[in-house]
Amino acid sequence: MMREFQRGVQLETVMERTINSPTKSVLEKDFVRILSGNMSKGPRGTIQDAAQSGSTSEKVQLGPIGKSAHRVNNSLQKALLQLYNWEEPHVHFGSEDIEGTETLHMYIRTYQHAFLSGRKIIPCSLHGYPVGSSLIQALFDNVPYAGEVLYIFSHRQPGVNVSHNEIFAAVHWMVPSKWSPLDNTNLWSSFPELGIETWKFNKFFDLDTNLPPMIIPFKNIQCQVSRCKVTHTDPHLWITTTMDRFITPAIAAGFTDDND
Repeated sequence: MMREFQRGVQLETVMERTINSPTKSVLEKDFVRILSGNMSKGPRGTIQDAAQSGSTSEKVQLGPIGKSAHRVNNSLQKALLQLYNWEEPHVHFGSEDIEGTETLHMYIRTYQHAFLSGRKIIPCSLHGYPVGSSLIQALFDNVPYAGEVLYIFSHRQPGVNVSHNEIFAAVHWMVPSKWSPLDNTNLWSSFPELGIETWKFNKFFDLDTNLPPMIIPFKNIQCQVSRCKVTHTDPHLWITTTMDRFITPAIAAGFTDDND
């Protein structure tokens, strides 16, 4: 918790320095003000964070389990096979018969939410919750990818040496974009603390893709992210920042709620 508090202070310092810089454009300063405004909406300080999240020193804490087992769909089946057969074959579909492998168990146990280092993540498959509660970031080959958590679940697979306590996340990953919403494309390279990334608007990797994989260990999630829609560009963009406690999208000129 102290680490999160220190990170928040560090981000505020970076933003204030950017806003007060005489070399930054009006649009650049407006965007930083948007991010700064989002920061004021989240819990602040170690005691408040602990009280609101109920977290402890454990990295992962699980919320309520689903009332019944959930049968996996085709995409989850393929992703589970990819997960378990990454190094060598261990599992096969029920319609197959591969010597030395086990039939894929077709049910998972889902969780309504989970805390990761005190951050509450709610799958977007649960109706009635904003998609912002599901937005996360993880690293693959040291490259950041952001996406929406579809499920938080456990899966007991015979014949596979995976702890029964292992918790997984199924993620719909956004597609990175090379475009920037600002004329100064080098602005954010000076402030890596902000974790700014851009993505193609409303575009996701196919769920069958190998990289990034659809299923990852929940503990491998790096952080939550906040996402805004950028509307002054053509095409529109999504933009994210790793200030993951502040999940309400900003609404300002050129940066709008991505549910619009």
